[in-house]
Amino acid sequence: MPHEILTENNIRTTKNLKKCAKWIFWSIGMLIGLLLLAILVAFIFSLISILLKKLNANIMTDYNTDTAMVK
Repeated sequence: MPHEILTENNIRTTKNLKKCAKWIFWSIGMLIGLLLLAILVAFIFSLISILLKKLNANIMTDYNTDTAMVK
């Protein structure tokens, strides 16, 4: 009789451990996903800033050539 109770408890603890492991893996996965998302957003923002700088530089050079042509 005590042996049956022991196995029942073991089954319960293994189920709880599996649940814990599932939650741990899920939370680690979510953290990795959020990290990748943050890196992607930072990369996109850096690309946008580089493009804006290039556009700004092009606008400035165009403006300078226009004024040079006017002079």
